[in-house]
Amino acid sequence: MRRDKLVENLLKINDFELARNKNHNVYSHKNCTRKLVTSKTSSDSRSFKNVMKDIKNYFIINELGVPVL
Repeated sequence: MRRDKLVENLLKINDFELARNKNHNVYSHKNCTRKLVTSKTSSDSRSFKNVMKDIKNYFIINELGVPVL
């Protein structure tokens, strides 16, 4: 599967939807106003892992174990 489809499926699972895609793909979260930006074409072999890291950092867990959005 291509990297673009993997990223798109991963973001769809985490409630992100594509807001715009001119120079970069900009995704917005359905429940809040935060945005996540990914490149359209990547030259890095670790780009998928970097997007996964960004999603994990997006959901900061507080001391109660609840994601803070």
